[in-house]
Amino acid sequence: MTFKLTVVCLSSSLPCEGELCSKVISMPLVDNMKASLKADIDVSQINKYLKAYIKQEINTELRTIMKDVVEEIIDNRTSSTMKKTMSRQEGKSLNESCSSTRECKETLTCENSFVNAAVQITGMECNARKSLIILKSFLQSLRKTNLKSLNESCSSTRECNETLTCERQFCQCSSTDHWNGMQCEERKNLNESCSSTRECKDTLTCEKQFCQCSSTDHWNGMQCEERKSLNGSCSSTRECKDTLTCTNRYCQCISTEQWNGMQCMGNSKGVRFTIVFTEKGDITETKLLLAS
Repeated sequence: MTFKLTVVCLSSSLPCEGELCSKVISMPLVDNMKASLKADIDVSQINKYLKAYIKQEINTELRTIMKDVVEEIIDNRTSSTMKKTMSRQEGKSLNESCSSTRECKETLTCENSFVNAAVQITGMECNARKSLIILKSFLQSLRKTNLKSLNESCSSTRECNETLTCERQFCQCSSTDHWNGMQCEERKNLNESCSSTRECKDTLTCEKQFCQCSSTDHWNGMQCEERKSLNGSCSSTRECKDTLTCTNRYCQCISTEQWNGMQCMGNSKGVRFTIVFTEKGDITETKLLLAS
């Protein structure tokens, strides 16, 4: 089946010059595609018309088509505008004063009375650059329309939304990302704001709208890990369990207390007040412990 696209100016009301304007490019497309577009159909109409017909994976076909179309447009522009190009080779250069585009060198346009190297050639002439912009816009919107979202079935990553990958035949975020409702984004680190635990990196939980370690863990610079018990090696007290302190690189009870198998306790009756701080110095937990 063949799809025919007539290379035209952006507006059919503008007069066209040269062979390019009447050139019809035939391109092979996927099955179930049947369309023949006229010169007076604009980009939005092209997109709307084609989307109703496309039901299959077309990435590979579109890449081939784009390459062929670009080559054919350039070839036709070269042959149909040879005389015009030669006459403009002696035209004015960038930023020289001008009154019309005809005075400028090829690829330059006259804007605001000065020669301008515009992305699009403006004015009353039909040209390849406008046609390429039409095709590029059409192909990009076509591809995005057919990309699959989170948890939709897939056979390869190219079928999925740009930030998703095809894992076990379903479009998924990578293990280091989470889905924000529109796309995958990197999971958040310690003390970054959050609304749910799935937004935080592994081992972190969302507590009071911030990614934090649980009260029984501490942050080692990479992830949360369990606080160490008696005689566990340490570099700071925050690595040790409650009631222990880091002394000589080991988690120990203070000299006036003893380990009862679960925590440090004093030899006489009394109380001990424990405060737990975050990395930023905020208080996250306080405990009042009764000594026996």
